[in-house]
Amino acid sequence: MTASLTLYHNPKCGTCVTATPLLQKEAESKGFELEMIEFRYNPLTPEQVEQVLTFLGAGQGNDEETAKICQNFLRKDAPKVSSIAEAKKVVADDPAMMQRPIVVNWSAKKAMVCRPADLIYEMTKDL
Repeated sequence: MTASLTLYHNPKCGTCVTATPLLQKEAESKGFELEMIEFRYNPLTPEQVEQVLTFLGAGQGNDEETAKICQNFLRKDAPKVSSIAEAKKVVADDPAMMQRPIVVNWSAKKAMVCRPADLIYEMTKDL
């Protein structure tokens, strides 16, 4: 089975503009499938937000760690959150509040907010 990554991005975001060709080049050289989604027009469902937050480590430790992960999933100007449920509501109300770019490997249950852009290599190193 070919590995597959999903990139949630905004083409008007400088970090996304940097990360996208890096990830495309990695997909080409390593032979994995890359799905690119402009999340402002195709937002994550509440279930997907919860999955990504879980992949990031939310809900697996103490409440303080979950709050930090949930807040880092959102932009710095987003409302303050302390739980997965609160982060899901913020994204449902305004998908643009989600941090970006986010790379997800659904089958490996891994995700990463790739800021700075070269963090994408952490998601591709084992593919």
